[in-house]
Amino acid sequence: MIKIKKQIVVDGDLLYNIYNSKFKLKGGDDMNYKKALGFGVLLWLIMFAVVSAFLGWYNQFAWFKSVLSVFAGLVAVVLAGYVKPISIKEALLCGLCLIAPGLVLDALITTRFNPAIFSDWNLWLSYLLVFLAPLIRIKKSAAA
Repeated sequence: MIKIKKQIVVDGDLLYNIYNSKFKLKGGDDMNYKKALGFGVLLWLIMFAVVSAFLGWYNQFAWFKSVLSVFAGLVAVVLAGYVKPISIKEALLCGLCLIAPGLVLDALITTRFNPAIFSDWNLWLSYLLVFLAPLIRIKKSAAA
């Protein structure tokens, strides 16, 4: 058994654990990071579709961008429920997994349609809400 920074414990076959994207956090269950990253891609696809569908409102009304930020946070709360983080650390890691694909896809795809996307404060509000959303979905352990 190998302990890394006394927080992540990798036991058995390291390649098997990396392939399955499961690492046992100290005092917790396994959280599937591959699933969380997949939900991050799904969240980005949902938000891309919603913004594309309401592009007229998005460009015309400043308040609509804030509504979309809150909507992204609510979708992230729902998706984090499927990952089931059991601690604050897992919830924050889940939040990171939810925003990482969005940042990459926004850099690769969205900037082609809107080069100034990363200068919009509503985008950063969305990412903040998505990052913090899994904190709402922390599952209490049966022992507690």
